[in-house]
Amino acid sequence: ATNLEENGYKPEEFKTIKDHYIDKNTGVNLAKNKPVLLSTPCAKQYGGGDKNILTDGLSGVLNYNFNWLGFQGSDMEAVVDLEKVQPVNELSIDFYFYPLSWIFVPSKVEFYVSKNGKKWTKVGEQAGENPQLLAKAMIKTFSVKNIRQNARFVKIVAHSLLINPVWHRGVGEPCWIFADEIIVR
Repeated sequence: ATNLEENGYKPEEFKTIKDHYIDKNTGVNLAKNKPVLLSTPCAKQYGGGDKNILTDGLSGVLNYNFNWLGFQGSDMEAVVDLEKVQPVNELSIDFYFYPLSWIFVPSKVEFYVSKNGKKWTKVGEQAGENPQLLAKAMIKTFSVKNIRQNARFVKIVAHSLLINPVWHRGVGEPCWIFADEIIVR
């Protein structure tokens, strides 16, 4: 068989997805179970609107109804309090992609660190691409490595497309970004 399930993933694609899930859930994560502050409201119907899903130690899977936070027609800004100043070398967060359900990855994600939660240092950014694929769900990791900063707070700002693009059947309507599991190493 060349496909494992109805979404059309080849065995090597499915293995990559599985390996990513295991790594995110078992690797070191300084943000695990740490408090989160959202500057933008999330939708209550996904993950019960519980902002702590972003640091609960359980990564979202290829089903946006499980362990993902949704933001419709808005950017996302999340701040995690690591509760003490410590070395930070890597930041990452996953976003869900499934245009058939009006879910896109951010156009850009920015990463910041701070010792006091007031003065922020930008440590990186990553642009996102949204291919014209309606029916293929994917998880896209945005990350920055080799930070080499001491920080108590980390901030992630995800810039949404805000509305569906011109090629989409719902052009002009508010679209979604879905985020899960902030990893700090």
